[in-house]
Amino acid sequence: MIDGDRDLQGDRDELDASLREARLKQSAYHDAVTDIRDAQTLRLQVLYDELAPLVRARPETAAFIELALVAGDPPRLWIDLTSYVTTAPDPRTFRLVQDTRQGRDILLETKNRSEMHKTVVEFIAHRAVQRQRELPQTAAGQPVPGGRYSTPALILSWLTGFSFGILMLYVAWVLFPLQ
Repeated sequence: MIDGDRDLQGDRDELDASLREARLKQSAYHDAVTDIRDAQTLRLQVLYDELAPLVRARPETAAFIELALVAGDPPRLWIDLTSYVTTAPDPRTFRLVQDTRQGRDILLETKNRSEMHKTVVEFIAHRAVQRQRELPQTAAGQPVPGGRYSTPALILSWLTGFSFGILMLYVAWVLFPLQ
């Protein structure tokens, strides 16, 4: 029985050693993943630091471009509501992605940060021009603050006012009948 207890104790020691080894490997893996994620976030932070002064310097871009670094999995540098830069498929590659109705479009994939910077600046410029063309303009070329009312909205408001007027006449007739 004593030999059986020694064998059982030896098995427990072997299992403890295996568990300790597995925990160390899991910890090393977790540390490596965290280091990669931190490296991705730092690379995107450098790109953000280069782009932020350019966006803030122009009022037409500051109105709709909101650079935001989101440290998720994977980390993303959001340019606007539909476009972002991420580091994929590996931590050294920048990828400019735009979400569209048809799906995601990869606009550029490069390992060169300066090339990504140039492409993002061009992308922001194109978006600013597109946005200016979509806004109604005054004769001086400035955007109209409120825009214009559509024909259906005008008809609907007229019908609502007319219906309200008839309703008020009916209420007045019921409350104050003619004698």
